[in-house]
Amino acid sequence: MKHLISVIIPVHNSEDYIADCLYSVTGQTYPHLEILIIDDGSKDNTPALCEQIGKGDRRIKIYRQPNLGVSAARNRGIDLAEGEFLVFLDSDDMLHPCFLEKALERAVKTGADMTGGRLIRIPSENMRTESAEYFRNPCPPQWKGIPAEQILQCFHEREDPDLHTVTCKLIRKSLVGTLRFDEDILLGEDTLFMYHLARKNFSLEYTDAPWYLYRMRTGSATHNWNSMKAPDPYRVHTRISDMEYLEGRYPYAAIWEKRYLLCLKEKFYFAREHGQADICRSLRGQARRAMKCRRFPGSGALYFLVFYCPPLFLLGKTVIKRLKGKKYAENVSPINRHSGKR
Repeated sequence: MKHLISVIIPVHNSEDYIADCLYSVTGQTYPHLEILIIDDGSKDNTPALCEQIGKGDRRIKIYRQPNLGVSAARNRGIDLAEGEFLVFLDSDDMLHPCFLEKALERAVKTGADMTGGRLIRIPSENMRTESAEYFRNPCPPQWKGIPAEQILQCFHEREDPDLHTVTCKLIRKSLVGTLRFDEDILLGEDTLFMYHLARKNFSLEYTDAPWYLYRMRTGSATHNWNSMKAPDPYRVHTRISDMEYLEGRYPYAAIWEKRYLLCLKEKFYFAREHGQADICRSLRGQARRAMKCRRFPGSGALYFLVFYCPPLFLLGKTVIKRLKGKKYAENVSPINRHSGKR
């Protein structure tokens, strides 16, 4: 089985993490790789470290460009990739040693367009100790499949597997085709990319095996204040909502409109906790403008509760959760309740 896999790694000022990242790739049990490092205008020692590690492994190829952003770096990686399969890896994260081998085995066996595992979030200061613990485990995968005709529904409705990120996935390059990341999206570019893939109705095989270790650090783009100050940084949600509305899939459009508000809420409270008053005003203003042109009345109530009456919002979530639990209990017969079956 000699299918070439292209591992695409955008890097930018990653000198503290890039060695761990690269060694997690060069140490994979599957050897037939090309490792494409796209240096996105690093100003620190990252390029020198990549060159040093690359001297010992001919599979490593290094390309440099001005600082154009992670989407531009990934797009260049796609253009350069010669592999039959693509893997996207961030420069501060790590892969389990068996990830590529097991994911490829499943893709070849089933013909799936995409195979993937579980992403584990680890605080940066614990990364080395916890990664050593995970890597000692062989993690035999228990596979589940989603047929192509159900993938768009799963993208909209399900959180497991995580179909909103491109990481921890082995993707056939033929599925990607001419699709590229939107370089104007600062946050959520993964989600928009995966949405366009889901519209192609790809087949997925996934497992709960912990194959991708995600480093949680405050300096990442997800919690970058400059990104939050951009005009409507979370517009990926409204983009998806608009496209689903035009396609006539109104329930899915409503899901993304509400997710947009909840995303603004999450960032609003995070910014408020860290004393970012300007960002708080910006986020609340974005939500207010969205409500002026809303399509779904329920979102207006959600906006009011989230931004002006958070205690009532939390109370409502608790009540709904309890009512759902009570309804489930009432619908389970005594015999089936004992056996755990519906």
